[in-house]
Amino acid sequence: MIVTTNSEESTFKRCERLHYYRYKMLRGSPGKATALRDGASLHEWLEDFWLDRQDRRLPENPGLSALCKGYAARYSGNNFRVIGIEKQLMFSVTNEIQRALKLDGLIEDLAGKLWVLEHKSSSQDTSSGSEYWQALRLDTQVSSYILACRIAGYPVEGVLYDVLNKPRLKQMSATPEADRKYTKAKKDQPSRLYAGQREEDETDAEFEQRCLEDIAADPDKYYHREYVKRTDEELMEAANELSIWSERAVDNLQRTLLPVKNTAGCMKYNRLCDYFAVCSKAVSIESYPLLDRRHQELEGVE
Repeated sequence: MIVTTNSEESTFKRCERLHYYRYKMLRGSPGKATALRDGASLHEWLEDFWLDRQDRRLPENPGLSALCKGYAARYSGNNFRVIGIEKQLMFSVTNEIQRALKLDGLIEDLAGKLWVLEHKSSSQDTSSGSEYWQALRLDTQVSSYILACRIAGYPVEGVLYDVLNKPRLKQMSATPEADRKYTKAKKDQPSRLYAGQREEDETDAEFEQRCLEDIAADPDKYYHREYVKRTDEELMEAANELSIWSERAVDNLQRTLLPVKNTAGCMKYNRLCDYFAVCSKAVSIESYPLLDRRHQELEGVE
């Protein structure tokens, strides 16, 4: 029995060679990008919040720290009972393949209905009716969560999609000395820099406070939740698609020669693929760290 995950399927869809490097050759990324580290620290804080831990570990990034504080203020009266956080589930996709996944949370509302909790951070337009929410109508991850829960005996209604929009404000730097302009001194007022110019870099504390003020002025711009559901017909279609994509991914692992590159997938989220240097022959795949198991994000799963 071989185990696949949503992350593996997403990797395979992006590029068969990327999937081969990561899941066949077990070569991991040389290091986490800043965006990924920030995402991990935000996720850890959200876990603490939902478990009502008092010693919540705020992200070091001042913008994300402000985002967490604003989230706590907005949702301090959460009307949900937590059934489980970081809950792992597994179900059979075919006779030979299983799908393993980890839920951000499983929660119960005041009416006693169960929901999968899914956190996302985003820089996109997540207002109601935007393309962000339209795309979730066909999202594989949402469907797999609902399928996994119902197979495991949790009659979930759907997924509570909890989105946090990262601040778009930028931390301000000191104006280069050559570009600084000063007002003319007056009897009762000394010369000073023009508005919008700075003698010193904005500190982390100053930037966090500026973000907090922007969040307080328009919290709906930063926080949005929607309930995403699936009909029985949609779930049946999703189950069929899961089996097809899983079989294709497993077939890719049986190759003895490298798959073709998908150059359309080299750039995603405004950054190059972690394996671009290998495909462009700048370095060898052997220079990438060797992983001890295929699915690093899951416990007890090879």
